[in-house]
Amino acid sequence: MRHKVAIGAYQQLEDVLNKIGSLEKFIRSGDHVFIKPNLCAPKSHETGTTTNPYLIEELIKLLKPITCNITIGDGPIPVFGKLSADGHPLLYSIAKKHGIEIIDLNHGDLEVSGSFVLSKTVLEADVVINMPVLKTHVRTGLTCSLKNMMGVVPLRLKHEMHKQGLDRRIVELAKTIKPDLNIVDATTCQEKDGPTNGTAKELGLVIAGDNQVAVDALCCKIIGINPRSIPHLKLADQENVGSIRDIELVGFERKYISRFELPWMYKNIFTRLAMQVAEGPIIRCFERNNGILIDKDKCVKCNLCVKVCPVRALTMAEEAPVVDSESCILCLCCHETCLNGAISIRKKGISQSGVIGEHM
Repeated sequence: MRHKVAIGAYQQLEDVLNKIGSLEKFIRSGDHVFIKPNLCAPKSHETGTTTNPYLIEELIKLLKPITCNITIGDGPIPVFGKLSADGHPLLYSIAKKHGIEIIDLNHGDLEVSGSFVLSKTVLEADVVINMPVLKTHVRTGLTCSLKNMMGVVPLRLKHEMHKQGLDRRIVELAKTIKPDLNIVDATTCQEKDGPTNGTAKELGLVIAGDNQVAVDALCCKIIGINPRSIPHLKLADQENVGSIRDIELVGFERKYISRFELPWMYKNIFTRLAMQVAEGPIIRCFERNNGILIDKDKCVKCNLCVKVCPVRALTMAEEAPVVDSESCILCLCCHETCLNGAISIRKKGISQSGVIGEHM
């Protein structure tokens, strides 16, 4: 099945949505609509970490003539605590203005669905609208529509996905719960070491489609990377969750391509090419030949990295956390959690040279 994906300036959200079919195509009068933004950490959208609240508000304005039964929610990285106005003041202000509840998916009623335990609120919604931010990711290369849905997995269960095989579990999650509509916030994105410690990059775009794989494939085209080099995206394509090639692009212009500076692992030309044909062995090689490096001068000993590690490979010492390299699976949850930039990847073995080319 050929999926349609539309792109345009973020100020023209309604026009972009109309290019794939009006909202009435996805939503009936009175439906309960659940909006799933990216609220992974208490950082503003200006950093490229979280979904732009103004874009969420524009969507709310478009939804209200159809239904006022709208909920917003996410399950942030557990060590940051519950969702609150302290961490996301602008979004909470907008939600209050429109009379919309924001819920923390790490808490509340849960229900078994397939091989996952998920928020009952999301599973019972009539319509799920996925609103990720376009970001690079130190572990998966890209975090967008597919990976954003990890937020519906509560508490430490989302970190268990790393031990179970992250890319495989992302695809299994996509089979378990399929968003009806994906709206990618590409206003302020994030490049380099995303998803929380990357560099903000302004694009001023919005991308929409009903299929996560097709949407993420277009996002790869925009940042200048072959979608087949993203393991979970390649796997989703192979298992017919969607297609990375059979896509109808609407509104796309070459000027939208803005090559992102990628995480080190995805910059390397050897690694990038090898990932396309042997992702598993390459990941294992990467884990053996690299490790976590902690900058003692930047570390504030908040202990969040120790708490978030799914395999208990970090322990707090007098000056900074210490890593047990034998236990570490290089999931980089600690890197994602550290908001002080004290954690990086110790690189050795493979050369860091190489330029990302445009593919697709």
